[in-house]
Formats: sequence, C-alpha cells, structure tokens
Amino acid sequence: MFAGFAKVYAFTVLPAYFLSVLWWKGFPSWLYVLLLLTVTLQVILWTVLLLRFLKIKKQDSKLFLAKETTVIWVCVVLAVSVKLILQAISIIPSLSQLVYGFRPIVIAYLHLVLLVIISLFILGYAFQNQSLQLNRGIRFGIYGLLFGIFMNEFMLMIQGVAGLLRFPIYGTHEALGIAAVIMVISISLILANQAKSSCKEMPSSKTSF
Repeated sequence: MFAGFAKVYAFTVLPAYFLSVLWWKGFPSWLYVLLLLTVTLQVILWTVLLLRFLKIKKQDSKLFLAKETTVIWVCVVLAVSVKLILQAISIIPSLSQLVYGFRPIVIAYLHLVLLVIISLFILGYAFQNQSLQLNRGIRFGIYGLLFGIFMNEFMLMIQGVAGLLRFPIYGTHEALGIAAVIMVISISLILANQAKSSCKEMPSSKTSF
C-alpha cells in the first residue's frame, strides 16, 4: 500500500506546482479544476495513509521507537498535515495572491518543508534504523533543534501576520537570529556526540609481531 501511495502522490506533485501561479490572469478554468482535484486527492491520500499506519501500529505491539524518535516523527506528521492544509486553503486565488505576496510567509512555508519535513524526516529515519545512536548529549541536541525550528517558524509566522495586519512587531529579526544559533549549536552537539560514540565503538586495533 505504501508503495502505491508514493506512486500516486508523485503524480500529484507536478499539478500542485501551479498553486504558486494562481495570480496568472489568464489562468485556464480546466487547470484550476485539476488543481482542486489534486489538492483533494493529496489530503485523502495522506488521511488514508495515517489511518493505515495507526492501524498497523496498534496491531503490531513490537513496533517500538525511542521517545525522541517518536517526537521527531510526530513533528514530521504534523508538518505534512499543516502543509497540505495550507495548500488546500491556497486554492482560493485571492488568498493565494495575498499570502504569496509576503516574504516571511513564503519563507516560513519553505522552512516548514525543508527544516521540518525533509530534515527531520532524514534525522528520524536515521535514528529509527540505528544509523545514528542516541545518548544523553544527542537527546539534548534533538530537543534543542526542535525548539530552534519551532521558534524559527513561530517568528516567521508572527512577521507574516504582522505584515498582513500592517502592525509592526519589533524584535522578530533578533529572535530569528537566536533561533538560528540554537539550531546550529544543537546540530553541532548531535554531530559531536555521534563522532564520540563512533570512536568508542571502533575496536581497538592490535598489532601482532
């Protein structure tokens, strides 16, 4: 089922691109209908996939994940859900023009995809398959990274809403800088502890004479 989901979802990616050009004055009606069907299909596919996964997890008691890995997957699932909801809302042409006209909202959307969905997915997959190890320092780095990402998204959202309401909110640029520093430190902490764990696991070489 999951392979079939991936194939069908892949076919919806190209039509979904035209969501970003709804401002086009000569936008054809048939393409708008195709977009509407595409967005609806994506939401249905994601809902079915989640329900299927929850059913499998409930039936398989052996499916155990570490707490931090579970938190990462929950963040990815929520991010994908938010992305699909935003896509569904942006099908309204007037709202699409309004949203895509504000840089912080566009950047927040891109960060939602790149930082949360893609980056955290890779991190969660690595921990789940034990390609990366978990220890106290790495756990601290994970929560620091999640906090930095959340702070980054929240500040960008605040900037976007303030721009829409034409109400300036000061200090958001500085907060974004702090969020970036937190993410860099957290990633460095994860990498440093991974390197340390790898060195400990390497068997000591003995030279025989």
